[in-house]
Amino acid sequence: MIRRSSLVCAILLINPFVCLAFQPQDVPELVKCPACKKEFEVFRGSFLLVACDNRSARTHHHAQQYQPSEGDLIFFNSGTLAKQLAFCLTCSGGFSQPTHVGVVVKDRDGELKLLQALDPIFKGPVHRREGYEPGRVCMTPNILDHLKQYPGSVWIRAYHDTMTPAQSASLTAWARRQAGKPYAVQKLPLPTLGLPVQTLHLLGPARTEADSWHCSGLATASLIIMGHFDHWDLRPGFTDPEDLFSDMLVDLSPVWKSPVRWTPRVYRLRNIETHREQRPVTKRVQAR
Repeated sequence: MIRRSSLVCAILLINPFVCLAFQPQDVPELVKCPACKKEFEVFRGSFLLVACDNRSARTHHHAQQYQPSEGDLIFFNSGTLAKQLAFCLTCSGGFSQPTHVGVVVKDRDGELKLLQALDPIFKGPVHRREGYEPGRVCMTPNILDHLKQYPGSVWIRAYHDTMTPAQSASLTAWARRQAGKPYAVQKLPLPTLGLPVQTLHLLGPARTEADSWHCSGLATASLIIMGHFDHWDLRPGFTDPEDLFSDMLVDLSPVWKSPVRWTPRVYRLRNIETHREQRPVTKRVQAR
């Protein structure tokens, strides 16, 4: 109990106040710190930590409930120190930036699954369950369970456009054709040798039916399949997770929201006056 409470205090030193942007349905778990004697409420589920844009607020983040939707991009950061250094030295992410990415797709039965290309050396607590094959492209079911068991950080880029039935059917059919293809280890150095975008269009159109994939190449090809980019604009083989995360070279902001940290639990001090905004976080007041 002491170790658990100390962990809560350590988290609250970084993010001391969380405002709930939803009405809790369940009674929160209470954790008491033996050092400061304060009580904390622990809410468990699926949450996005959206930064508060009100500087006078006592809260640093709004905790919004999250449910996956078709087209969402999910970023991960995990791996050994050597893997983190390799991503960092090649300017492809690492440490505080993502090292893996997947896209939420809909299967033929309507179930949402995470389409991702997993490297063959990944070791995790969920690597033996259904829909999770290291070294292969797979469609992982039960996305929230997968996120909760993932041994690392997770970010969400929510898809905020309207996907038509034709786009959804095209994405589903394409995703099923990619499932089972091997992981493209030989393509990992390519992002350091070229840019993910084409300007002179000298290399031909992008291939969306490759024999093998790495994670960011697969996610980039899905953007083309959804119709948000042209085959002549992107180069899936030369992209890394950072390109889809930062909007520096590949601007996803017109269709995808900015990356937001995902967490399976949030903490809040008990019996304090929390900040409650009178308007949605994303709304902006314009001068008349």
